[in-house]
Amino acid sequence: MNDPTMIPPEEALRRNLVKRNWIILAAMLLSSLIFFPVSVSCGILAGGLLAIANFHLLYRILRKALNPDTPGSPVVVVFKYYLRLMATGAILFILIFSKQVNVLAIILGLSVVVINLGLLACSGIKDLLAGLLKKSVVV
Repeated sequence: MNDPTMIPPEEALRRNLVKRNWIILAAMLLSSLIFFPVSVSCGILAGGLLAIANFHLLYRILRKALNPDTPGSPVVVVFKYYLRLMATGAILFILIFSKQVNVLAIILGLSVVVINLGLLACSGIKDLLAGLLKKSVVV
């Protein structure tokens, strides 16, 4: 029963989230290229790449911190978290004050992961309600 090729549900969920992040960013970027100036598309791309990179880095930091085989210091975890946060702030500062990209588009791009997690939550609620309705019909 223990199939080594079977992907654990947590890893399957993470992979699905990563794939959907890229799909959402691509859809937003293509839409912006069609309907808006290049500065908006650049802002969406910059914000989206920053959000996806942050999502990946946060995953790596937490995976190492929560791994029971390699006990890590909480100080190191917090330090890496704040280092990532400061790097994000510095990149956003440079993007905003360079005035090469649209600020609202950066915010929209940064929301790629939030949109994805919102869609995941809606999907989970829909599945939960469908299961409850199915049980109430059977009873």
